[in-house]
Amino acid sequence: MSSIKRTLSVDDNSITIDINNEQSTSSNDSPGSKKLRRTSVNSENEEQTQIIEQENGINNGHSTNQSDTEEQEISNNIEENSSDCSMILADFDNGKDDIFRYDGNIIFHTHIPPQGRYAQVSSEPSIIRTFAWTLSAFLQLVYDNSQHTHTESFSLFLKCEPDKKYHGWSIFAKAELTLLHPTNPNKNVVRKINHLFNVRSNDWGFRQFKPLKEIYSEYIHSPDNTIRIEAKIHADPPRNVEWDSKGQTGFVGLRNIGATCYMNSFLQTIYFTKKLRKAVYTLPTDSDDQLHSIPLALQKLFYDLQFTDRPIKFCRVLLDKLESKMEGTTMEGVIPSLFQGQYVQYVRCTNVYHESRVQQTFYDVPLQIRNNANIIESFRDFCKTEILTGENLYDAGNIHGLQEAEKGVKFQHFPPVLCLHLLRFEYDYNLSQNRKINDSYSFDYHLDLSEFLEKPNCSLCSYKLLSILVHSGDNSSGHYVSFINPELDGQWFKFDDDVVARVAPSDAMERNFGGIQDDDGSMYNTSAYMLVYIREDCQKDVLCDINLEDIPENLIKRFDYEKKLCLKRRENMSDNDELVYIQIILNTDFYIQQTACLTEIIYYNSIDFPNNKFYSRYIKARNSELFSIFAQRLAYEMGVNLNEDIRIWLVNTHKININHQNHNHYHSQSLLTSTLIYCDDYNKKIIDLFQHKISNRQILSIFVEQKLFLNGVYQLLPFDKNDDILIFVRLYDSRDESLLYIGHFLFSKKQSLQKCLNDIALHIKKPISLSTKFNVHQSTPKHNQIYQYEFIQSSNFDLPLSQALHPCLSGVSIIIQILDMNQTHNEKCSLTLDDYFQNLFSRQEFHVCNRDNLRNECLFKLYLPLETSIKEVIRLIAERINYPEQQIIIQKSSK
Repeated sequence: MSSIKRTLSVDDNSITIDINNEQSTSSNDSPGSKKLRRTSVNSENEEQTQIIEQENGINNGHSTNQSDTEEQEISNNIEENSSDCSMILADFDNGKDDIFRYDGNIIFHTHIPPQGRYAQVSSEPSIIRTFAWTLSAFLQLVYDNSQHTHTESFSLFLKCEPDKKYHGWSIFAKAELTLLHPTNPNKNVVRKINHLFNVRSNDWGFRQFKPLKEIYSEYIHSPDNTIRIEAKIHADPPRNVEWDSKGQTGFVGLRNIGATCYMNSFLQTIYFTKKLRKAVYTLPTDSDDQLHSIPLALQKLFYDLQFTDRPIKFCRVLLDKLESKMEGTTMEGVIPSLFQGQYVQYVRCTNVYHESRVQQTFYDVPLQIRNNANIIESFRDFCKTEILTGENLYDAGNIHGLQEAEKGVKFQHFPPVLCLHLLRFEYDYNLSQNRKINDSYSFDYHLDLSEFLEKPNCSLCSYKLLSILVHSGDNSSGHYVSFINPELDGQWFKFDDDVVARVAPSDAMERNFGGIQDDDGSMYNTSAYMLVYIREDCQKDVLCDINLEDIPENLIKRFDYEKKLCLKRRENMSDNDELVYIQIILNTDFYIQQTACLTEIIYYNSIDFPNNKFYSRYIKARNSELFSIFAQRLAYEMGVNLNEDIRIWLVNTHKININHQNHNHYHSQSLLTSTLIYCDDYNKKIIDLFQHKISNRQILSIFVEQKLFLNGVYQLLPFDKNDDILIFVRLYDSRDESLLYIGHFLFSKKQSLQKCLNDIALHIKKPISLSTKFNVHQSTPKHNQIYQYEFIQSSNFDLPLSQALHPCLSGVSIIIQILDMNQTHNEKCSLTLDDYFQNLFSRQEFHVCNRDNLRNECLFKLYLPLETSIKEVIRLIAERINYPEQQIIIQKSSK
């Protein structure tokens, strides 16, 4: 395989962020199609989940300890109900009566309203995306600077309201408000709206839509003496509301369980490659362990996506694992037959008859965005001929020697499923980091690649667009969604984790080109980063029908059995009042909350604080339950091996009293502190494991230590339970004054702190020399302090951890700074961690958003002293986004 070969996996670091907008609606729109869905007779019971979810939950799953009686009962139920399913049609008309539609109109005829906002008149509502949209008009007194007097102006606003009261709802919409002239359409007054409507800002419009005297003179319609207004509204799917994806689209989404939106968007595309789905169903998995079998997990995922009504949870599936599973079966070769293409690299001498050819295969094609406007230009750039001449002559062997030659690429075969990877990131050597390419880049619904075949054959190179994978954000963070055209009929759906909604073709395509597109210059940090095309001559084969009869009966019985087992366990759980919520803490939480210690993560993520902005995971359990049963359930839901892949640490949070006098303030109240205790006795009950009394429905916490990538393989850190302690470590970077979580470490309490620091530096590949100096702070409870850290004197570095750390217990957090004293002449490098903590009290966190976007998407954050000048802020923003300073205007957010 050559460098072009890119397996269809999730280890791709190319994240796209671009400024893009909507253009005219695509001509590829077509009448809606009809989808089939299966409903289970137990769908109501499925809603009785035992998981407390805040954005990022872990589902309770199958409990392995079930009695023989229960298993027999469930088995009997399966025999009765496994084939009991019904088919329901989901009709897509996007008409007036479709409450899920993405666009609609309001026709508003009204008399001139009385003066004052409270005397406003409103239109009849139009239902779009389940929200009620109305136009509201009133008169407003406006000061006229030219005439130095107040005049009356006609005000017009668009308002939306959800069908129910939801906390934190939002919906982005574009609207065009038109004041109609009675006789001359050229005099119509048109105003455009782009706004993120939410609970705090549910209306948006114009206080000075038109002076009242002009309306009286030109815009009164006879014979009813009314003004006539039309509104065209186009809305995205709403967020944080009840949304019946299955009912309105026929499809369900995938639940985000923490940074899995990339995999979710990719898996939805693979799911709609139906020939692959059909092949996955037939894989031999009867003897597979459900905790470790990726093929079995993918079978379950596809089965649930096809036949259930609720969002599904899954992550970490790689196609190379599937390909190896297919070896030796009737489905061997399915993946290469779908995704694998072939090209030839050639070097052809210009003055003598000699040519070198090397054939290569590929699974997707990387296309350069820079200096290319569309797919065709990128393919031309990929296949362009390079002339080898001068000092770069080609060695044609002993016969011809060094010769002038031309070097290039020609495709010999394009696969039925063509994956195009758009390279929107490049390395900036000045900034020593990747940066996004914000250029506009278009792609078509129909794609003809005959120009690039060595032997052109139009029937083998004509494609239709199946899927668009999209990223919003910058090079270090963001969100992924996919737009899919399942039947290749122009009917597009947006798959945004667990929310699935119909969208206009322009939402799927033009709005994801990148660059500045609208007439108003509005910008989006959203763009396509992968395109999936289906070859037209293979369309029926790739998108073949899949019915229940195509799925092996033993697979259906197995999945139905597991579902019944899960429901039975949930029923048993709900009958028991002695419940506790166990919070799951992962390394991910420390990455998300870069400055928080263990105690703060538990506190801020607690279910007792529903307004927290971070993700929490909880599993409900009985306090009399054996911890082994809970641990097995946890491992099952995480898809790991309990004995090989994770360690479980109990979090012991308790109060301590610190009497501390600070100036004129005296504190005697208790503080919370948390430590970790390694759990190696799974045969105890939960109530007996934790070192404090457990009350009913109390929240407990555990830290789940997972494998790390060490020495080329994933493995748990070596651990001596009698001597080692677990420490969470953050690194302070003086260049951008930021804290970076670098992971957890296990050290012997007898090891010196200096040795531990050297090991940490080695782990993060920081060079150590005689001029290296460490600054270290340890987390410790304090009163009236923003950050709970205390400086450790360098004289203590040679002491063992048991003496250098206070307290020396698992779960402690430290922050380190690594300085090269030979570079202290550099002012930026001389900014120490102590300076950082001191500056926190005079520094503010600023969220930099693109005002033209109006989605309130944070592009990045700046941490600046309050005395920073506006000019300096503009300079910093311009440097970060690679934009001219003179074209940047900053405004304070209204929220």
